[in-house]
Amino acid sequence: MMIFADGWRYDPDEESERTAALGPISRAEPPLPRALLDSELMRRGGCLFIDSLLPPNLLTGLCAEANELQDQARHTIWPGSLQVDWRGGEPARSYAGATGGPAQTSIFASPDLANYISKICGIRVKLAGVGSFSYYEPGDFLALHRDIVACDITLLTCLRDTATDTSDRRGLRIYPAYARLPLTQLRADDAPAHIDVYLDRGQTAVLLGGIVPHEVLPMTADQHRTVSVVCMTALV
Repeated sequence: MMIFADGWRYDPDEESERTAALGPISRAEPPLPRALLDSELMRRGGCLFIDSLLPPNLLTGLCAEANELQDQARHTIWPGSLQVDWRGGEPARSYAGATGGPAQTSIFASPDLANYISKICGIRVKLAGVGSFSYYEPGDFLALHRDIVACDITLLTCLRDTATDTSDRRGLRIYPAYARLPLTQLRADDAPAHIDVYLDRGQTAVLLGGIVPHEVLPMTADQHRTVSVVCMTALV
């Protein structure tokens, strides 16, 4: 349970009950693309971890850009969700975000990088558009969801995590066992199978975010985390 300064409380275990009254559950989304469900990335668990996707000079430049843009970041607190069974929706959240700059775009628009990601995912991909930076402070989170239609594969690169090398840390939680199931079923299960993902600075998660349900758990009391978020679209 996380309690914010204004008294609003967030408990992941009560997400379904609390948000059901705030928005209808939509079952009008189309089926998930077969090419993604059957991709090499999905067969490998829906998420891969790369220790050093970026060489040191590019990582340093990306961190510098994230730091420069943090003052422009908009902090959003959204306590309710528009629940959908498949992709998109409006998951509950509390974190600051900023649109990515030229350094991030130039790094992830590289044809060589797209070819590498395509190879390990087993499906051709291209950059979906301008990325972003997410800044999580103590208590910040992003509730359960799948990514929007244009964001088939998400590259999440950790730029900062003050809880690294401690047992008291939170991060990405993924539910690959529910890739073919509606989110309402996941929310209804008492103890859904999941994998907690911990990224240190410079590490990247290649997540099949349009297929694998995921969330960012509330940061711990002393945890500050910055992540580069870039979406890739599958060419299917």
